[in-house]
Amino acid sequence: AGPNGSFSGTVTDPQGAVVAGATVTITQIATNQTRTVTTTDDGRYVFTNLPVGTYKATFAGRGFQTVDYPDV
Repeated sequence: AGPNGSFSGTVTDPQGAVVAGATVTITQIATNQTRTVTTTDDGRYVFTNLPVGTYKATFAGRGFQTVDYPDV
């Protein structure tokens, strides 16, 4: 199956407060496959068993501007 990796972090607002219930979507650039998770009460998210490659990450939360990171 080949090597796999993970991608995780914590979503915070501009003042540094955690954002619970935010949507984090990653898209593998080579295959255009996406996976989505929702942040926990402490703003954390984790993706596991990801094929090695380049991804685009999109962060969205109610009341916040959507943010894209095109080359993760």
